[in-house]
Amino acid sequence: MIYLWLWIVPNYQPMSNTLLLQDLFQPTLPANEATSLLDKLLEEVQFTDNRDELLNKFRQIESGGKFNPITKTLEFPHGNPKAVSSAGAKGVYQFKDKNIKYDKQGNLLHSSVQTAKNRAKQLGIDKSFIDLIPDDPRQWTDDEADIMALGNLFAQSKNAPGYVDKMLIEAFGGNRDKQHEAYELHHTSLSDPGTTDRLKKIIP
Repeated sequence: MIYLWLWIVPNYQPMSNTLLLQDLFQPTLPANEATSLLDKLLEEVQFTDNRDELLNKFRQIESGGKFNPITKTLEFPHGNPKAVSSAGAKGVYQFKDKNIKYDKQGNLLHSSVQTAKNRAKQLGIDKSFIDLIPDDPRQWTDDEADIMALGNLFAQSKNAPGYVDKMLIEAFGGNRDKQHEAYELHHTSLSDPGTTDRLKKIIP
């Protein structure tokens, strides 16, 4: 007698955060060009296998590994998800999940991961989705990492109202100088000569 066994296998889910299947962005601010750009960038991350090329460049600068001057390629062309810096920054975009800095009143400041999560929620990126993202950036999926990076960028303010919006529109539009500014906004500082050198090589 021959027995036929039927195995029922659940559908493969490549993304750990299943809320990515729905539209995650419900803007909290009035519609403008920057909001439309963010919506477009988020949808590209959510619903395709792609991300904007500027995000790829940020990943390369932050965690791309050794740069080969002959081939002009990097060890990790899309960033190293397991990277850990000497300062404790982790993942492809090098966010810190722990902080030892205090404000003037002696209060412990948020880690860059928690700050990015708060900023993403303020923009209108789904709270439930953000809350499901692990605190350790090495555990993020590609989509989670990109969404955290975008939320962190677009929710910042600098110099004057509307400055960041205008700068990011130009940066994602291909303006090289504004791309450098956008990277500095992500990285928080270009005081490290090594970082500045990588920036100039990858965004020449």
